[in-house]
Amino acid sequence: MLRQADPHIVLNYLSERFEIPPEPFKGYIFFETGRSIWMITSTTADPIVIKSIKMKRIEFPGIRILRKVGRHLKPTTYALQLFGHQASKHTVELSRQELTELLERGFIERANPSWQDGYIIAFYKGTVLGCLLYRGGRLKHQFPRGRTVALVKSGLY
Repeated sequence: MLRQADPHIVLNYLSERFEIPPEPFKGYIFFETGRSIWMITSTTADPIVIKSIKMKRIEFPGIRILRKVGRHLKPTTYALQLFGHQASKHTVELSRQELTELLERGFIERANPSWQDGYIIAFYKGTVLGCLLYRGGRLKHQFPRGRTVALVKSGLY
């Protein structure tokens, strides 16, 4: 069932984990379905739309920005492509060699004393690639399968 999500939970997570300011999210509202949090513009969410959403089972009410993984929130690639460039914490710029190794092995060893275990935003040449999971000095990619295949085949990196 679709229900409105608490914007403070979403904005606090993005601010605390990645230091993404709340300003880019002005004009958006958030919804929850199962283990996903979605975002739509508030102009789309006028009272008529909200009422129709509550009356029907709508599975995809906008852009999925977070998934609940266990008791943690995981940002989606789409969300990071839209807002990840505003992050100033828990980010990494990958070298060509690191990206190649990450795509081939699924992980790389890279410790950073300022990182806490959890999700890291991956960049390559200033472009957001997606999300990595950091645990104990190891970064494991969390890219969607299709994105991983496309990156490998493209040879653009």
